[in-house]
Parts: sequence; structure tokens; C-alpha cells
Amino acid sequence: MRCINKRCNKEIGDYRFCPYCGKGQESRGHTPKRANGTGSVYKRKDNKAKPYTASSTLTGERVSLGTFKTKQQALAALAEYEKKYNSIDVGYGLITLQYVYYKFVAPKIEELSPSSQKNYLLAWHRLAPLHKMKIADIKTENIQEVIDVYAQEHQQITLEGKPVYIGRNGRKTTENTGVPKIVPPLSKGTIKQMAILLGKIYKEALANDWVIRDYSAYISYGSVKKELPSNMSCFSDEQLAYLFEHINDKPKHGNYVDYIIAMCYLNFRVTEFLTLKPQQFYVSDDDIPYFIAGMKTKAGTDRIVPVHPKILGIVKECLANGGETVFCDKNNRNPLTYNKFRYYFDKNIKQLGLSSSFTPHSCRRTFSTRFSASGASETDLIALMGHTSIEVDRKHYINQEVKTLYGSLLKMD
Repeated sequence: MRCINKRCNKEIGDYRFCPYCGKGQESRGHTPKRANGTGSVYKRKDNKAKPYTASSTLTGERVSLGTFKTKQQALAALAEYEKKYNSIDVGYGLITLQYVYYKFVAPKIEELSPSSQKNYLLAWHRLAPLHKMKIADIKTENIQEVIDVYAQEHQQITLEGKPVYIGRNGRKTTENTGVPKIVPPLSKGTIKQMAILLGKIYKEALANDWVIRDYSAYISYGSVKKELPSNMSCFSDEQLAYLFEHINDKPKHGNYVDYIIAMCYLNFRVTEFLTLKPQQFYVSDDDIPYFIAGMKTKAGTDRIVPVHPKILGIVKECLANGGETVFCDKNNRNPLTYNKFRYYFDKNIKQLGLSSSFTPHSCRRTFSTRFSASGASETDLIALMGHTSIEVDRKHYINQEVKTLYGSLLKMD
């Protein structure tokens, strides 16, 4: 063994002190980090007499134990508090969900693989509304409400549990910009991970007689999607007319109302709409304007989508902008990403005083609802939407003639 003194670094065998420089060979090392939920001791610079502060989170809330002259005194106070707390007959109603998680479950999760730790950590943060609830008060209804949030479109969270927003540059940020980053519903397997974690927490609570049953066993974690009210899932005729009235406004964040209106008449999926290229625009021999585009499904790929007369002016103006895509960023003519368009969409909707429940997908729902109400055939609707049907041959939709589809489209105002 060599001396730990870098200047010396001579071979000294098993000596506790270096015979050459006198350096002790037992390194103090670093103070080990305390386990989650067991409290903390930290040093403050504003209190020179008693700089060390001890606090505990055993109850689920941070409780300050006071200030101390030395770190050893603070640690002793923390240990004494924990000893007294654990000796109390807590019975029902005093233990929170997060207390059980941090004291019993979190240490076991830390022994798992990094990927498993990440999955459980995200599952835990998604259960945030239940964290500070007394575990004896949590019932199936409370858990199901949290589960249902993630079985539909919801705001993304980080691994640290922070909500994600969309910045003005279109990138994700944890700074509250007022435009949440909305992500698709979680898969059945991911939602089930939340139920599994709750099961582990309840197992520990049952072992300590803090609950009488495991309510996580009664929840539904399948692909449950709450139906949105009809007035929020799509734009009404009055709201669509209101959009037309404000098509020339000049809001602070840029006017993309014309893009919103175009989406309500073109019925493309959001990504399909944003990636439309000028060379995908055509005019038939009958002078009917249309796009040939689409993706995602076989029925939706390269489908014919006529341009309604009400938005023909919008389309022509966008084509004249000379961007790589038809509906490009108005600031620099670059293609719009979904996040950046979502930022503009939400800001415009908010500026107009419309419901924050509207999303870009509301435009596609608007087309589907209004087209069906116009009396157009189901065959033409499926063809324009790019969907499939058991009753009608898929290829029939893709090969629908422009004139037939355009005639159906004109039935819709």
C-alpha cells in the first residue's frame, strides 16, 4: 500500500502512519447521504452561534427540530425524534402515503435496475395528488381519479415530478409559460405500473395495521378515456364564425387563426397538416383544388383532400409565402414543429378568450362533426378522414374521385 499523501506516495505496507512523512492513512471520506424520508441536517450561514439545522419528514410534512451548535448535536436530535415518533402507537389516520413510500418502499426500489427505478419514480410522481393524504383516508375513488387523468391526454412531467411547458421557441421547459406540454394517454402497461407501486405501498401499510384493505386492487387501469363535453371537443358554428372575424388580428404572439381555420376544413392530423408541401397541392381538370397527402395508416396515406372554397384564399396565400411547407412558421418560413405550433395555437386561443380545453386535434373533431351533420355519406367521411371501416373496402376510400369528395365537402358550410 502506498502513502495517501500525494507528495510522498511511497510504499509503506500496512503502517497506519507513513514512516516517511507521518501522514495518517485512514481517510475520513464523505458523510453518507441519509435515506429519503429520514430527514436532513444542513448548515446555515446566517446563524454563527448555532449554524446546524435539523428537520424531519417522517410525518409527510417537513418539521423543523431546531438549530444546534454542532452537526453531531443536530444528528442526535434527529435520531431522538425518529425514535420517539416510531414508538408512538400511530393507529389509523396519522400516516400519509408518502411516509410509507419513503420509509419502506423507496429503499427497496433503489436496489433495482436504473430503468426500473426510473419507471417507479415516474409512477410515484404521477400519484402526487395522493402523496400528503392520510393513507387510511384514501379510497378507490381517490386513486381512480388520478389514474383517469393519465388515461387521457395530460400534461407531461419530468423525472423529478416537475410539470413541463412549451417555451416560445417551441422547446420543452419547466418554466411556467402558460402553455402546458400535452402528451398522449399512457399505455395500459404504464398505468399498471402506478397500480403496482400502490400495491407495494399498501402491502407495507397492511403489515403495520395502518389500513384495513388494499384499495389499489379495485382500480381500473385500462385505456379509460373520459369523453369530453361536445362544446369543448370541437368548435361550434358560432365559434368557427368568431375565428373568421379575427383572422386579421395582430396579437402579441403572432396570428395563426388562419391555420386553425384551415385545419377545421382540411381535416388532416396535426403532423400531416404541418408537413404539407407545396408540391402536394393540385388542381383538377374541373378546376377543383386539392391536396394528396397523409400518413400514419394505409387508409390515410396519400389520400385526396379537396380544399373548401372558404379556405382557398388562406391556402393560396400560404403557398405564395415560399416556405418549405405550406403552413410554415410566419416568422422565418421554416417548417413548424408540433410543439411550436401548439405554443402559437394555445396563445391564440387564450387571446380570443376561448376555452383552454381546445387543442389542435379539436380542429379534426370539428371537421368530422360538421361533415357528418351536413348529411354527407359515411363513405366520403371515412375517405377524407383517412380511417378504415369493416363495411367498406379500404382501397375504395383512397381511390375516391376528387369530384365526388368535393361535392360532399361543399355540403358543409
